[in-house]
Amino acid sequence: MKARIKAISNVFEAGTPATDYAYVEDLKDGRGLTVTCYGFCTYVDEVSKVVKRYDSLVPETVLSGYLLFLPPAGSGVELAKLNGFAEAWRQENGVSGLLASICEKVADQLYFDPSVKFAHNARITSHAGQAIIYDTLLQHGDDNWDADSLNAIYRQTVTLTGWPDKGQELDVLRAFLETRRQVLTKPSNRATAKVWAESLPRVDALLALLDEIPKLNAPIRVHSSQVDKNVP
Repeated sequence: MKARIKAISNVFEAGTPATDYAYVEDLKDGRGLTVTCYGFCTYVDEVSKVVKRYDSLVPETVLSGYLLFLPPAGSGVELAKLNGFAEAWRQENGVSGLLASICEKVADQLYFDPSVKFAHNARITSHAGQAIIYDTLLQHGDDNWDADSLNAIYRQTVTLTGWPDKGQELDVLRAFLETRRQVLTKPSNRATAKVWAESLPRVDALLALLDEIPKLNAPIRVHSSQVDKNVP
């Protein structure tokens, strides 16, 4: 089920259930470079975590030269200082599966494992619910100070529904997705507004999965105005 949940979000992030480790792009959302379909960003230490682990195993990697410009040493948003990073990343990714393996471990540490814990604490038990929590954490983060985060969306949902003392899980998850839709439409961080508005169809796709396949039984079709893919 873990692989299936990840594959659903991969469809939203990269248009395919497979994990795109070679992806590097400046989305112009104020977060520096976005790396892999897990959305590691250079403005925080997510990319640094991967590079440091890789450097410990491949000390001669050219990627280590960018650690000076990535948090915590640098800002991670000064793209002129990260010139050549995308090409270096893709080259290293093509050498072996080692960089991809490290990305998986860091992604579990940053996103999947915390999403499982969050769902458990929130008393969300359905597989579709776990996928919704994971996808939200992946895109929005879980920082308490961020008004656009998973935590903020969940708090708003609890205020609206009275969960977990009131309501049924499926109804609460529908309310959660509608709250997420509002955040994507009008985020407090305006730098993300354009990119997030374009991702609204993922809420529709998750809502369809919740209503039609709450147990995420295979085969799964992830369908929205943006994507139409089968997940094994």
